[in-house]
Order: sequence, then C-alpha cells, then structure tokens
Amino acid sequence: MSFLLNGSPLLLSEISWLTIGEKLNSSTSMYRDIWYPAGPLASSIYYFLNLIFGKSQTALWITSTLFVIFQAVIFNLILNAVGALRDRSVLPALFYFLFATLFFDFNTLFPVLLGTTFLLIALFLIFQQLRNDLKEEHMLYSGVFIGIAALFSIQLGLFFFFAFLSYLFFGVLNLRKFLLLIVGFAFPFLIAWTYYFLKNGSSEFVTYYVLSFVNYKKTIYGSLQLYILILLTPAIMMLFSFFIIANSSRYVNFQYNLIKSMLLWIIFGVFSLALSNNLTPSSTFIFVPALAFFASHMFSLIRHKVFSESFFAGTIIFILGISFIFSSKASMSNKTWNINSMVASPLQSPFDGIKGKKVLVLGKFPEMYINNTLATPYLDWQLAEKRFDNLNNFENISGIYRDFLRDSPDFIVDKSNLAEKIFAKIPSLGAAYKKVDEGLYEKVQPINSIY
Repeated sequence: MSFLLNGSPLLLSEISWLTIGEKLNSSTSMYRDIWYPAGPLASSIYYFLNLIFGKSQTALWITSTLFVIFQAVIFNLILNAVGALRDRSVLPALFYFLFATLFFDFNTLFPVLLGTTFLLIALFLIFQQLRNDLKEEHMLYSGVFIGIAALFSIQLGLFFFFAFLSYLFFGVLNLRKFLLLIVGFAFPFLIAWTYYFLKNGSSEFVTYYVLSFVNYKKTIYGSLQLYILILLTPAIMMLFSFFIIANSSRYVNFQYNLIKSMLLWIIFGVFSLALSNNLTPSSTFIFVPALAFFASHMFSLIRHKVFSESFFAGTIIFILGISFIFSSKASMSNKTWNINSMVASPLQSPFDGIKGKKVLVLGKFPEMYINNTLATPYLDWQLAEKRFDNLNNFENISGIYRDFLRDSPDFIVDKSNLAEKIFAKIPSLGAAYKKVDEGLYEKVQPINSIY
C-alpha cells in the first residue's frame, strides 16, 4: 500500500545489496572481493536478480512480495497440518501478510526475510517432532534448515538454540538427537566454508560474515520512538492473546507446547536483534511468524463476533496507517523518527556528475554506487576502516596496493581525509590520481606496478 501511494524511497541497505549483485556479476567472489557482512545465500539471490533484471530496486520489492506471499501460505499450511489451532483456518496467512506490512522497509528483499523462509520449514519439522516424536532424521533436517537460514543472515543462527530448547522442554531429546541437530546445523556452514576455501576466501568468510557480530559495531537506524510505535499494535495484540489463551481450556497438551515454543521464538527474536550488525525496522520481521501465530489463536477464541470483527478491522487500519504514514515525505524528514538515516540522499555537485564509473569511497557514502560500480573490495566502511586506520602497517599498505592493482577505481571519493596519506605511503598511486575537487580524485594514468 505504502509502495503504491507514496513511492519507494531508496534505502542505503538496498544500494549495498544492488552493488553486491552487480559486483558478483563481474566474476568476483563474496568476502574476498566484496567486504560486506551479508550472507552468502542472500548475496547469491542479489547476484541472480542483477543477472536477470540489472541494478533494479523494483526487482527487490517485487521479489520480496513474492517471498512474503509464499511464507504466508507455507505458515498457514504448517499450522493447519500440525493442528496448532483449535480449528483449521486461513487466519495465519492473513495475519502473516498483515504484519509483514508493518513498515515500508519490510517490503524490500532483506536477508532476514529470505532466511525466515527456511526457519519456517525448520519450524514445521520441530512442530512435527513435538507432536508425534517422529523419525530422528527430522532432528538432522531441522538443523540443516536453520543452518541454511543462518547463511542468509548470521543472527538467525541463534534459532539453533530455539530448536534445542523446544526439543528439550517440550519433546524428547537424547544425546543422539542432539548430535544430529548439531551436525545438521553445521553442515551448511561446512559447505559454504569449503566453497570459499576453493575461492581462496575462507578466512574472509569467517571474519567478515560468521564473526561479523564480533568485528562489527552495531549501527541503529531510526529512533527508539519509531520502534516503539511500530511494535505498539503487535505488543497490545500479544497481551490480549496471552490473556485469552491463559483463560481457555480448549487446548490439548500438544497445542500448549506449541504455544510455549512460539514464546521461545519471541525470546530468541529479541536476542537476534541484539546480534544484528545493522538494526533497522525490518530487523523486527523475525517476530512476524510469532505475531501471526498468537493473533490467529486470539481471534479463533473470541466468541463475540462483533468484538472480533471490530478489533480485526481496527488492527488492519492501524497497521496499514502506520505503514503509509511513515513512508510519507513528512515523516521521513521528521527528526523524531530519524527515518532519513536509512534513506539515500540526493547526490550533490560534483558527485552527481559521475556516472557509469568504477568508484572507491573512503568513508560512509554508499549513494555513490547508485549509478556507479564498486572498485576494490571495500564496500562496507566499518570492515574496510581497520585496514586504512593503520597505514604504518606494511601488510595493510601492501593489501591496499594489491587491491588497487587488481581493480583500480576511476574515481576516489574521500570522505575520511585518507587519500593523501595513502598516496604518501604508495607514491605510484599518488602519481596515478589527480585531485579534481574537494574530496574527489580522478585516475589520470595507469597505476605503476612497481611499488
């Protein structure tokens, strides 16, 4: 709705994802040639979208919508298949899709959304185990799907502990099953590590992705007031759900176990926010399955039809209203919400005249990659900054020089006042680039391969 009425603001994260897809289509490898803490499977999705549609924000939004529809249908089928609700219903799909529109950045193709698809498959296997204690192979498969989800977004790996505690408290867990869960979870990571080992980038995969939450300082986009308002309606609905479920006697023990298991989902969803590198409103998407689960229970238990329909209509109006209001230009410019911190700003002179070039940005200025391509691996400045911080270190200097030789930029945009220091340490780079404006350097001759 907000996309159709207010248009789609270009997010800073979208620029990075589009740039990753473009760069991977030039015979490069993630982490070795692109320093950015996106999951290898998420990066592969961006690669294929760029291969088919080019550098298209619309492709991200349309693909995201298809994923949400698919997830809503799958979630509905899961709950009906395991008998999670008192009666079979389409409410889970309806609420899933509704909560997936909480904020306008829910509508883009972010890694948590992609990974949640595989978490839902793991959730189905867990529910099946809790219901029937089926074959032990299901323990292995649930671990595998959680591991796959973690290769889209590393914080989703925390849901390994969600599975473990669900089996421990509400199912039957022994040492053999626990080991199967661990092996299943580790298997996708082993495959990914082997792939990057063959690409000479296994250490970068571990450093820039697997351990990114250790090496990365969390960036929070949006204000605390924004997050409170976004989650206000879901929080109220959760409280109503807890009250109604607690006073209901219509459930069997298995269904109560599923309810408790989804409470664990919420807890680990909170932990995943703490572990995320960049906290945006879309990070809260991980709560959507739990919200849809409890909302479906609540509305299936309300006996008074008028109250049920009124509350449902009010929920729809409020959520769609929030999504529409926050995507408006007035809200984006409102400092109270700080939405502008996640939205790309228009380029100003002289940077707006640079198009179709290979660019390196020294600092945080991803807008330069909207109409240009990334040169060198330094897409995420937090990861690259450690190499540029100590220019007295020979390994850092030689690494910078090697990256320039392999993929030299046509322009250097210097937002950190580092270019002259680099040129002083590497004279052949200083001879190749000429300052054309404040903070802007243009390549005027090939880089001398002699240091």
